[in-house]
Amino acid sequence: MQPDGYMSFVVRMWRDQPGGVWHGEVEQIQTGERWSFAVLAHLLDFLRLINTPA
Repeated sequence: MQPDGYMSFVVRMWRDQPGGVWHGEVEQIQTGERWSFAVLAHLLDFLRLINTPA
């Protein structure tokens, strides 16, 4: 993923059952790439990582 000044994402979060663990998915709109996370903290880490200058 090469940022060129603008990135747009859809973040989806869900539970498989009431009171269950949150899961998540990030989709980059420009490329259609998707990343799935079984641990919500990993999704947040991913968003922080893509915002870190190389």
